[in-house]
Amino acid sequence: LLKSIGSVLVKNSRLNDLVGRVEADQFVLILPHTEKKGAAIKAERLRRMVEAADFSKILVEPKNFTLTIGVSEYPSVCHDSESLLQSAEDALYQIRKKGDNKVCLAVPKGNFVADFEVKEEK
Repeated sequence: LLKSIGSVLVKNSRLNDLVGRVEADQFVLILPHTEKKGAAIKAERLRRMVEAADFSKILVEPKNFTLTIGVSEYPSVCHDSESLLQSAEDALYQIRKKGDNKVCLAVPKGNFVADFEVKEEK
């Protein structure tokens, strides 16, 4: 099942995206040059794909599966790769408190100051 879910993630990612498994039931997607809003849209699309997927060929007793996804962004929410993963995980656990099968955006902690601001081109 995890291989199938991982396959959905890989097949629906760009060449420069990184997909990996960080815990028994947790995957991470690193989406370079993608703002938080775009990452949340991507996460919601992936969540819906897994929810709608037919796993009957690999499971004896097929059931519906869901994804709960925490989304973070550098530099607006964190300073480095470690805090990027931690802030996404914090967002993930905020969802789990309220029920699963959702996407949640991480927010900067208290007095966080970004390393720099990304300027939009006009």
